[in-house]
This record gives sequence, structure tokens and C-alpha cells, in this order.
Amino acid sequence: MKSDATRATLKDPTSGRPVSKMMEMQKCVWDDLNISDESGGLAVSKIADNFPDDIALLSLKDEFAKTVDATYLQCLQDRRPQVLETKKEMKRTTVLEFLDACSVMFDTTEVRERLTEKIKETGKMPDPVVSEVLDEVMELLGFEREHGQGSFQKFGASKQFQKDQEVAIAYQRWRGKTSNVCLELLNKHRR
Repeated sequence: MKSDATRATLKDPTSGRPVSKMMEMQKCVWDDLNISDESGGLAVSKIADNFPDDIALLSLKDEFAKTVDATYLQCLQDRRPQVLETKKEMKRTTVLEFLDACSVMFDTTEVRERLTEKIKETGKMPDPVVSEVLDEVMELLGFEREHGQGSFQKFGASKQFQKDQEVAIAYQRWRGKTSNVCLELLNKHRR
């Protein structure tokens, strides 16, 4: 994930959505090991359950997750358009990218620190920081903040959204992630 070749591949927008391409790369590693990607993914997800005392293994899993997130965000930065979109509506793939990117951003140390500071300052949910992060992701994906948010809301109200199970699931995952992170940090502050 950290190689220049991987970065070059992911930087190319014709390679598709970064998450899909990264999963494809991981599948190739599982294939090289003669392990199905389902079995491999399940084994990785169960590391904490199966090896709760193996600090080195738990640390490697955490490091890998952080590397995947950093690689994904770097890819979006590498693909960032020079000029922000102010007219065109957001496509379905951009909506999915927005939802994924926001979820990853809320796991970064920098965003969690910003959320925590706002909670310490106000004692309330850090809605202003959440809005800032959403705006930053809009711009990262090439949409001017207000236009992007309006386009996102318009897509969310469309019949296409109502019929699109993948987007609906991604949307619920995004809302849950945002709420869970904010509530976790708020509860930590109140203790």
C-alpha cells in the first residue's frame, strides 16, 4: 500500500473508485497465499477475538488499518481537481466516495482532536467541526462546499437514492460512524 507503484495506480482516476481498487489489490495478496479473500478478511477481523494477548499482532492489524486509510486519503488528495465544480450535479460514484471519505476522515487523529477540542470548548456535540469536515471532503472531491452539499442533498431526495441499496447502506454507515465518533468523544469528555 505504501509503494510508489500503488500510489501511481490509485492516482489514476481510470482505475476506478479507490476503495474498490485497494480491495482488488488485497485480493491479489490473498490469492498469492492461496487463501480466499473471504477467509482472509474474516481471519483478520477476528484477530482481537482469537489472539487478544498478542500485542504484536494486534499492533500490526492496527498499523495496516491506518495504512489503508492513509493510502485512501492520499489517493483522494492526488486526484483532487484544480478547479472546484460549481454547476454539475454530483454523480452516484461521487456520493459513494463522499460517504466513504467522510467515514475515514472521522477516524483520523487530526479530526478526532478537532472534535475533542470543540467538545471541551462547548460541552456539546461538535456539529460545527462535523460541518467543516464535510465541507473539506466536498472540496477534496472537487466540489465547491455549498454547491456540493446542495447537490448531495438533492441526490439524497431523489428516487435514484431511494432505489439504490448500495448508496442507502453507505449513507447509514456514514451517519452511524459520524454519530458514534461524536458520541464516544462527548461521553469521554463527560466522565
